[in-house]
Amino acid sequence: MPSNDAPHGPAHVKRRRRPRLGSAARGRHLRSQPAIIAGVDTTEGLTAPANGRTGETRKRRSNAERSATTRSAVLDATITAIVRYGYRGATSERIAELSGLTRGAQKHHWSNKAEMVAEALLHLHDKLMAVTISELEQAADQGVGPALEALWRSFKSDLFTAADELHIAARSDEELRTLLIDVEREIGRRIRDITMSMLDDGRQSRQRLADIGAHAINVMRGMAFQSALLPSPERERRQLAVLEESVRDLLRAGSD
Repeated sequence: MPSNDAPHGPAHVKRRRRPRLGSAARGRHLRSQPAIIAGVDTTEGLTAPANGRTGETRKRRSNAERSATTRSAVLDATITAIVRYGYRGATSERIAELSGLTRGAQKHHWSNKAEMVAEALLHLHDKLMAVTISELEQAADQGVGPALEALWRSFKSDLFTAADELHIAARSDEELRTLLIDVEREIGRRIRDITMSMLDDGRQSRQRLADIGAHAINVMRGMAFQSALLPSPERERRQLAVLEESVRDLLRAGSD
């Protein structure tokens, strides 16, 4: 890129042939050179000062990053508060204390508590799915058992506890119930897709995979409710073994 003290005018701008890049490499190349893109006025063939625009770009990016960090901290604190104190007890004051941010941060990003907790549920599920998918990929060649165990671990997370609290609260809160319906549909779709992928042996119809997956998920949901009241690792192991046996039988019957 020409320096800022180079003579201005089209005659003094040298055009260098750049190597052709594939789409992925081209994307990385462009992202790595924001100053060049911002600093050259290609319509006039002149060099414009890059520092101002680059500074603005960095400022905007920095503001966006700070905003995302703030949202993430508040959403994490919201889930923690719901798990510890329940939906009613997850007050703005407690969420502010847990997040280390003022109550104003909550009001700035969300218009009300129902919106915030619904987004918090999806926020937690995003992180949980990343871990679950990674574990399922590692268990891909180990059979149905390890895959079911990886899926079961997701039911023992704070997500299930928080969702349970919100489901109860939603019975008497119309706004929360409306928001949770959309969130639950999205979470259900994600779990259904990952379960179908986990069980796909290449011999089942999509509908049968969906039905077997729903069976496994509903069994685990019941196990999670039971474990929330009366934890028993030994009982969980036995129940998972029975579930694995039933899933294997269902897959075998569907391929006959």
